[in-house]
Amino acid sequence: SSGINAEYGDSGETTGMLTLGARGDSYYEYLLKQAIQTKDKRLLDEYLLVMESIKVNLLKSSYERLTYVAEMSPVMVSIDKMDHLVCFLPGTLALGTLYGAPPWHLVLAEDLIRTCMAMYHTTTGLAPEIIKFNARKGLFISVRDEFSLLRPETVESLFILWRVTKKSRYRNWAWDIYSAMERYAKHPDHGFSSIEGIDSNFGTPPMRRDSLESFFLAETLKYLYLIHLPDDILPLSQYVFNTEAHPLPLRDFHWFHREKTFNNISLNSNISDSNNSFFTDLNDKGVANKGI
Repeated sequence: SSGINAEYGDSGETTGMLTLGARGDSYYEYLLKQAIQTKDKRLLDEYLLVMESIKVNLLKSSYERLTYVAEMSPVMVSIDKMDHLVCFLPGTLALGTLYGAPPWHLVLAEDLIRTCMAMYHTTTGLAPEIIKFNARKGLFISVRDEFSLLRPETVESLFILWRVTKKSRYRNWAWDIYSAMERYAKHPDHGFSSIEGIDSNFGTPPMRRDSLESFFLAETLKYLYLIHLPDDILPLSQYVFNTEAHPLPLRDFHWFHREKTFNNISLNSNISDSNNSFFTDLNDKGVANKGI
């Protein structure tokens, strides 16, 4: 649902819209990330159940064979639109496979990231807020959605997919996105800004807004930077990133390592990567830490 009634604890007095976009995305992301960070298997079970339900009820394919996550109205009517915010999902799905999620999660992640990248197939190379689908047009952008806030969700997913798969296209796609931002969103004298008119097919040239969202600095640029760094910088086997891209250490990982001797200022680490393999009951071999 797109909201919970604070008084009654249910969605009965909200829109009841089923969406992984605005007002719903962080919940689905935190089911997995909190499970990883806290080792609460109940959250993992809920996450796996939710992903299965999304696959059955919300997953669709356009005639261009683009996989997307639709929305559902309160009367269970499918709505063929997808927010850019939903592009967190490929990264979340890929991350889960490091902790025992079934292989189809990674397959779906790689399908969905192609749809997210299709959002960037505009004349500026920047993505709109929302894309829609229909039988005749396939993917299309409404005039009202033809602006870019330089959101981080796609580049976050590219970063995680790069770490998980080591497929160079994810780095290359991240560079393409950054290059488009440099070309159209960067002010000649200072900083960046959100952009109106990202697709000149509507007849309006790109125009900078007099505003910049804080998540561009906190998240978008951070992931664009991290994807080009070595994997031992904030490795996914030791940290989980929250929805604002802050890296949080896993519960069994300490900033000063497991053994400390402060008298002579010496530090010794005996941390084993196997300590992070806590969903071992999901498969006989446990979770093989890949040094991601």
